[in-house]
Amino acid sequence: MEVNMKKTILGLLSGLLAASMLLTSCGETAKTTGDTTKNPAMTQAAAADKTAGSKGEKVLKIGSSYIYASNDPHKDWNGWELVKLGVGETLFTLDANYKLVGNLVESYMNVDPQTWVIQLKSGLKFSNGNPVTAKKVVASLQRTIELNPEAAALKGTEFQVEENEFSMKTPEPNATALNALADPHFIICDVTDTSEIATKPICTGPYMIDKFEPEKTMELVPNKNYWNGTPKLSRIVNKAVGKSTTLGLAVESGDVDLAQVDTDTADRLSSNPDFTVTRTPSSRVYMIYANPTKLPDPKVREGLFRAINREEIAKDLLKGGIETIYSPFAPNLPFALKENESVGFDAAKSKALADETKAGGNKVALKFYERLNIPKIATQLQAQFTKAGWSVEAIQHENSKYLNKGDFDLGMYGMVTLRIGDPYDYLSSVFGTNGTANFNKYSNTEVDALLKQMKSEFDATKRDEMARKILKLALADNLHYYIGNVKIDLAYKKNVKNLDISPFEYRIVTVNTDIE
Repeated sequence: MEVNMKKTILGLLSGLLAASMLLTSCGETAKTTGDTTKNPAMTQAAAADKTAGSKGEKVLKIGSSYIYASNDPHKDWNGWELVKLGVGETLFTLDANYKLVGNLVESYMNVDPQTWVIQLKSGLKFSNGNPVTAKKVVASLQRTIELNPEAAALKGTEFQVEENEFSMKTPEPNATALNALADPHFIICDVTDTSEIATKPICTGPYMIDKFEPEKTMELVPNKNYWNGTPKLSRIVNKAVGKSTTLGLAVESGDVDLAQVDTDTADRLSSNPDFTVTRTPSSRVYMIYANPTKLPDPKVREGLFRAINREEIAKDLLKGGIETIYSPFAPNLPFALKENESVGFDAAKSKALADETKAGGNKVALKFYERLNIPKIATQLQAQFTKAGWSVEAIQHENSKYLNKGDFDLGMYGMVTLRIGDPYDYLSSVFGTNGTANFNKYSNTEVDALLKQMKSEFDATKRDEMARKILKLALADNLHYYIGNVKIDLAYKKNVKNLDISPFEYRIVTVNTDIE
């Protein structure tokens, strides 16, 4: 029988038609950023435009804060960018309510708690014209599992191929096995010959890579073998422009047609009749990791966190640019924590803890990186800490690699928490002892035991309750703090049509995207 891996998420997510995040992937630590001081935005834009196409062509120019150094779809977060730009596709996808739906899949059956049988749609082709077969799909999935740590959820999975369908058997019951296949890390590619996969991977999307200059530009042309319609654009040029403020200037000047911008730029462009600006919540969070080796006293961590005024940041500083949260998920979701269930703003308590621990005068390093509103939030946080009697220095970095290195006292980060439509993926990566995003080496045996139970539990209500238990246990240690859900501000010219607006940030260009 066909299975629904997770009940439809109601409430807030039913309205989360968020603008797709053009500029980052789920985890920003893996990216390589271009040197914007050596590559000024307008110079890059002008250079890319020289090859953008001749008169009469429909050329969509996208501005990004970076271009990856490689296009290998199965390494790092490259698959996310390729899916966003319409180069690649996954077997499954998520609808606006985070419900799992088939994409390249015609049907699927859950044979037992460990086994699924998946039948592919007929007539699928890769961009090189080769047919998409079950054998090639399995080879692509296996390459992701082999090369990408983010594919750990399916490690040890056994595959069997029969004509146009295949079966997958997980080593143990795995309630989100199919959801994992919606993650762009599992983008489907022809890996028969991987000699050019780092520059021009062969995928199934409506567009294919024509030119690629690492960390600078990527140019796409229509995939004439696309299985689901005829692409409307003649060419897509994705170029590294730089900071969010520079991206806004690039949109205004016409150097790019489309970009994600910061809150101030979005507010300014929203009154310009030549542009469309969308602002909608996503499941990306602004959060803080606390390093227990640098801040070992739990009272110090609690005192710092109680100095943070979420509402002031969301309403006064960002003027509604984020939604306040109290855990990794929007508070009206069944697996999220409410306002009174995690540490909250209490200036008096924060000051008292600073006095009690005598740590108020010890300088704490709050590290952050240039990414949309993160610098503004970091500056406000420093002021809030100071007001409560703590000495905190906000230090800006080019990217968030300080987290990977463990080189932080407090470290800011932005991360998508519902990338496969289920909380388990995020909870295991951040709070699991061996999680891929466990940057502060958090370890709790009770949390690990609950994560193991949750992985194999198929009942939605029980999974929700397990998620809440995990969050209560983990957040009680004051090693993670959640500020708000990001609202994606996307600005584009009025004549750009048919973008795929989605809450999980890895789709935007489709076969129907057009310039009128």
